Amino acid sequence: MTSLEPRSRRPRLGGRACELLSVLSGAWLPVVFVALAACHHEAGTAASATTSAGVGSSRLLPSSAPPGDRGPTTEELARELARDPLFTKAAQTHDPVDLVALGERAGATALLSVLGDKAQRPTALGALPFTRDSDLALRPLAAIARAGSGDEAFEVLDTVARTLEEPRKIQELLDPDGVRLAAADFVAIAKDTARPDRERALAVTILGRLSDRGFVTRAEIPAL
Repeated sequence: MTSLEPRSRRPRLGGRACELLSVLSGAWLPVVFVALAACHHEAGTAASATTSAGVGSSRLLPSSAPPGDRGPTTEELARELARDPLFTKAAQTHDPVDLVALGERAGATALLSVLGDKAQRPTALGALPFTRDSDLALRPLAAIARAGSGDEAFEVLDTVARTLEEPRKIQELLDPDGVRLAAADFVAIAKDTARPDRERALAVTILGRLSDRGFVTRAEIPAL
């Protein structure tokens, strides 16, 4: 079982990370606007993305679409996930066993697609830490947390902290550059004295776990 850590000579997946940010643009457009703008610039120079076979569910993830096919839209992903009996069961029970199964089956992209629905959001956030491609979700979640406030920002930060706590099953990191950009957002949150202490404390916890994986140095983590 491998851990979430940077690997050398990985292909840049700016376009893939941007696609995940685009998934959230409808629900949190004011929150991710700046991140999306950076993504569209990055997409013009990024190399073609490559992904590991078997990551997430081939039924739900656009990464499994044939070459040249961008795959299902955000709305299609959200509709299909909402019809999935496993999602319905996990939403009803919030049983950890069901959330683990949902995360492994759906993947990050599909779960991110329903975050704009307040009724579905708790289930999606509960399952995200158990996705095999969870590193793809870190950049959009960091953008939401940095631009957000209140309970929504705290819930997103808590999801990221739990994601980094979980033993990772991914065979390779899909978006190390996205994780580094996410780390910069978490540093900004931790340094923001206007934020509630509980948000800053979670950001410090996240940075500690990213430091263990080599994405930030201990010197970059602010003291509370």
